[in-house]
Amino acid sequence: MDHLQPVTRNRQRALSIRSTTEAEKEAMENSVAKLQADIALLGTEWNRIINKDTNPLELALRFLDETSVGLHHRFDEFIELKSRFAKDLQEVANDHYQAFNDSIASFSKTVYCITDAQDTLADIKNGVNNSLQKLSINDETLNDLNEDFMKQSRMISTLSAMEEVIKLNQKVEQSLLNSDFTQAQEALNLGFTLAKEHDLWQLDVLKPVKEQFISHEHSLFELLLEGITEIVYSKQASHKTDDQNMFAKTNNEDTFGSLENYLHHVIHEDISEESYRKNQLLLDFLKKLGQVYSEDDEFAVTEETDYDKMYTYMKTLNAMNKLSLAIDLLQKRSKNEIKNIITKSVEDMRLKHPSLLKMTVSLQNSSTLGLSGQDILCVLIRRLFWEIFIKFLTAIQGHRVLYETTKALQPPATSNVSYPFVEIWETCLRTIKDLIAMYTKDISITKDRRHKHRTSSNLLQAKTSTETQLFSLQNNISKDNSSQLGHANELKAMLTDMFPGFALSTNVDLENIYLAEERFEDEDTLVPPTVFNMRMILESLLVFVQGSKDLLPPSLEDTTTSSTAFFLNVMEVEFLPQLNQTMNFLYESQVESNSPFAVETLFNGTPIFKSAIDFKMLYFKLLQTTNAGNFYRRNVAHMLVSIADKFYSYYYSIYQSICGTQNTVVSKKLVSSWLTDKASGDITSKIFANDDEFIDAETLRLLNQCPRVFQERRSLEKTDHFSDSTIDTLVYFATTLEWISSWLPGIKKEVKDTDNVSESSDKRKQANNAELRSMWSFFEVSEADLTDKGGTTRFLLAADNLEEFEAVTQKFTNLHYLLLQSVRYDVRVRCLYYINCMLHSSRWNPEVTSIELDENISSLVSDLSFLENKLRTSFAEDHSLLVFIGISNFMNHALISGSKSISVLNVHGAKKLLRNVNALQQACKSATDGNDTEDLSKSITFFSICSMDEDSVLESFQKHELNGLSPDDLKSAFRLVFSEELQRQMKRKSSTNQRAISMSASKRLEDAIKKIDQMASS
Repeated sequence: MDHLQPVTRNRQRALSIRSTTEAEKEAMENSVAKLQADIALLGTEWNRIINKDTNPLELALRFLDETSVGLHHRFDEFIELKSRFAKDLQEVANDHYQAFNDSIASFSKTVYCITDAQDTLADIKNGVNNSLQKLSINDETLNDLNEDFMKQSRMISTLSAMEEVIKLNQKVEQSLLNSDFTQAQEALNLGFTLAKEHDLWQLDVLKPVKEQFISHEHSLFELLLEGITEIVYSKQASHKTDDQNMFAKTNNEDTFGSLENYLHHVIHEDISEESYRKNQLLLDFLKKLGQVYSEDDEFAVTEETDYDKMYTYMKTLNAMNKLSLAIDLLQKRSKNEIKNIITKSVEDMRLKHPSLLKMTVSLQNSSTLGLSGQDILCVLIRRLFWEIFIKFLTAIQGHRVLYETTKALQPPATSNVSYPFVEIWETCLRTIKDLIAMYTKDISITKDRRHKHRTSSNLLQAKTSTETQLFSLQNNISKDNSSQLGHANELKAMLTDMFPGFALSTNVDLENIYLAEERFEDEDTLVPPTVFNMRMILESLLVFVQGSKDLLPPSLEDTTTSSTAFFLNVMEVEFLPQLNQTMNFLYESQVESNSPFAVETLFNGTPIFKSAIDFKMLYFKLLQTTNAGNFYRRNVAHMLVSIADKFYSYYYSIYQSICGTQNTVVSKKLVSSWLTDKASGDITSKIFANDDEFIDAETLRLLNQCPRVFQERRSLEKTDHFSDSTIDTLVYFATTLEWISSWLPGIKKEVKDTDNVSESSDKRKQANNAELRSMWSFFEVSEADLTDKGGTTRFLLAADNLEEFEAVTQKFTNLHYLLLQSVRYDVRVRCLYYINCMLHSSRWNPEVTSIELDENISSLVSDLSFLENKLRTSFAEDHSLLVFIGISNFMNHALISGSKSISVLNVHGAKKLLRNVNALQQACKSATDGNDTEDLSKSITFFSICSMDEDSVLESFQKHELNGLSPDDLKSAFRLVFSEELQRQMKRKSSTNQRAISMSASKRLEDAIKKIDQMASS
């Protein structure tokens, strides 16, 4: 029955593996391929961002960073990659699901196989351990072999390094010869690295190679510096590209050869556009450098420019760890290099134009100081400064490149080297300032102003020097002391060696060894320095200002002087004072230095002071040179107005020297006391304003200042009025002022003040080239221009300057009227003098009537006729009348007041007086062109009363028929009527009858006076 029992067996589970179709296999392969493509994409494009060490938090922060260095711009790409990766992974899982299930079924079989393999590996491991134990037995022979092998390996390595270093040395030398500085630097670094790794420099055999490496390194450093310097400071002709020359036209030697061509070019050239073109290459470089810096990428040199070369040189220096040293040397050399630009440009100009330089010698002593146009000087100055300023602009551009390159090579996080752009910029500006001063500052004017302002106090007096030297070392040396003279020679030699900038004149005495006798040798300028050279410097300077306006790094703009601010500072602080000094010097040398009374005749035959003609010529030159007729500049206009005011002060001082208190001789004259009386002047000015009602007030005011004039004959002298020569001078003076007033007020042209650039710092910084040019442009002027354009010259004025100029012109007008007043008062002093002489020189109670004219009246009539003819030919008709208008009123008062000095008058004397008064009346009418108001009827009536009886006189007075005689005048007339009778009765012996008769004459006089008072009161 046993065979019926089941047989016991180790039953194993069978594997059920389902076969896959071709379509399923293809789908599985495609899904895996997609997943592998995703993984490959992750490894190529995201390998620097996502790797096994990536911190998810840091990655998230970089995705949130929206700056140029962040990954925010790739966040969407990352999300898309993540979604695609998940999708492809899901597809792989779905396609391989069945295969995965099949793998589970075969898991047990796999475990069995693995267990069996592990047992096999354990047996192998035991065999290997036994073998290693046998090999680990210490064997001295093996150690020796190992050490020998290591020595031989090191020796082979050292020999290979030595061979490589020698080859690198040759490579460096060849690279330096080929100017391949980058390759030379790489070879040097590799050579030094190999030598350090193998201690090659400790080998005696390689010491020459070491010295050569050090020498090559030094040579490379110097070549790199020299290369940078040559590019920055335009030292080689190859660097003077068309772009550097700025204007293509300047390459032609004949361009700007004449003043006309130059001015035409200046007016029509768009400097802003040309300056932009000049900076375009720099802007392109900075843009490319900025992109490289922001993207942390290598600087690609597609087309090697000068700026690319400088970048390569600086990068090489940085790789040599000598960038800091190079920058220090570049800064130290910058001052001399900038000055060398000027020196070399001047020397090149001397070599190119030796003949023109010889012609400038004749202009050295020109009194015009370059005021008038000189084509020769213009050509030289123009070419010199265009070359200098273009090189300066190129230098600043180069230093900006070095500044930006240093920043790019030294990232802010690790930057320990900065380029001193500000220091070099300030050095360049100081050099430009000194250069402009050298060619515009005339030492003869600014160093020692020997041409002092003429003042009224020294016009007629000789100038004497009162300055004395308080102490002099030269006085300590005796000419007879040979030992002291020997020491003097030694000291002179020592000073020459110690101070090469000082030179002694060849004709200096041996005792004059001190610095007081020495002069400083300034650098010779190409042309004579004068402030008017700025006309030819200005345009090239503006090119530099405009071109360098945007060269300051943005981070330094607020703390660094801009080119525009520098330009305005130079013009306002340096140029304007020099211009003012030069204008004053020209005025003093061409106007005030000449004789103040020199006379020159105009084309119409009118004689005027030559100084006025000189002033007009100079003033028109200044107006046209400063372009004051086309542009209004407040500061320049103020200078020109001050020149006109200074000329007025000069003329007023001349007037004071002739008529005022400054002349001690004139101040004693009666006419001077009248002229210094302000009240008299105010009254006379109203008469000059055609108000004849003040004529009588003027006469009374003048006579009241000399109440004792008729008391004696010598109360007035002939010296109390002006001499004929003084009158001639006054007439010429008045004619001159009349001529000045005819053209000076007419040149003004009122405009609106638009000069607002200098009012605020913001406007100063934003001023463009057009505004700067309009503010400071100057035109050339020649003698022909003055002849052709003098009649059309205008002076643009606004605001305060306009008021000041109008005040100056009014001063000239007032001075003209003051001269007319002086002649007017002089005529009246003459009348007083001759009338007083007449009244005191004759007997007025003659026995017979005389028809002869008194000699004093004859002289007065002659003087009036002479003055009338002179003034008529010199003055305008209305001005001539202003001198004589009211002369009859003055004579009436003088004759009537002077009659008080007559002690006795009879009928014959009265007729004689009337004869002289009629002659004076005719002279008055002749002087005033027969003016009906100019007559002496009042005086004629006064002296006619002397031959009339008192009753008829009183009757006429009551009827107001006595030509305006006042009661006091009538009383004086009655005194003369009874004067002869009273005198005759006083001489008789006293008796009863005589006393009765005398008392009767006195009684009649008293009664007549009482009747006059009664009539006057009624």
